[in-house]
Amino acid sequence: MDQLTAEQQANLRKMSSERIQGRLMRAWLDKEEIYAMDRETLLTTMAEVMYRGANITVEVTLKELQFQRDIQESQFQLQRDLLEI
Repeated sequence: MDQLTAEQQANLRKMSSERIQGRLMRAWLDKEEIYAMDRETLLTTMAEVMYRGANITVEVTLKELQFQRDIQESQFQLQRDLLEI
């Protein structure tokens, strides 16, 4: 929690445990592990996710873009194959 600003820490402490759990699941953490965490562990884990947040977002975005590019390449190849027939 020390990596976060005082404002971020205050906002995190105001969040309900259920909301934190939902955010941690969206950050691809294991659902069963999240539900087994006590409040303090949830806060600490969420603080770590928030601190690394920009990197997680960038990584997921890059994976999504790669996936979309792969789909577009496949579609383009299929169209080229159909034109050759």
